[in-house]
Amino acid sequence: MANTAAYTGLCWGELTALTITQVDQAARVITVDRKVVEIAGHLYLEPPKNRKHRRTIYPRATPNGYPLAERLATRIDQARADQATGDNPHGLIFPSPTGKHWRSSNFNRNVLQRAYQAAGWRDPAGFGTWTWRSLRHAFCTTALFTWKLDPTDVSRMAGHSSYRITLGAPPSFRTADPLGSSAGKDRTIAWKTKELLPGVPRRSRPDGD
Repeated sequence: MANTAAYTGLCWGELTALTITQVDQAARVITVDRKVVEIAGHLYLEPPKNRKHRRTIYPRATPNGYPLAERLATRIDQARADQATGDNPHGLIFPSPTGKHWRSSNFNRNVLQRAYQAAGWRDPAGFGTWTWRSLRHAFCTTALFTWKLDPTDVSRMAGHSSYRITLGAPPSFRTADPLGSSAGKDRTIAWKTKELLPGVPRRSRPDGD
């Protein structure tokens, strides 16, 4: 889930709303047409960031060698199987343990905070600079400086209102390695997040891009 966030540019609400039908595995393209929002304790589906449908891409493997396309395909297969049995009626790729949309508060409490600690993104008091949103910055930096994509195209994929926002990613991300010296921490938080989520493979082998 963390690697999908880091290398597609999806916001939290877009990621937890992601369904089987939105992913074109052959082209490695995701159609972003919805997100989940929580208002007064209730979850709602609404149009994505800036209320614009868009498409984004994902790599066969991340710069750190994580086989994202393969692992996403595994998640999709599992979602199809669970949808057929009624355990995941919406065909969500990243469902909650009950097969529904995640509430951000539940994900933060049950998964993310422990993943932050395991990755070293939080001190013993619970404070730290890196957040889940940092993964979105990683996407923009990777697309611009590793994949060498045009800023306007990256802006559209990220759902930014202007390419100037895209180019304004924090300087600490602007390195050959999109996560700089924290790349190891990124891998750790990805693995720890998967360990805390049900039904996700815990081992992988890079397959290149």
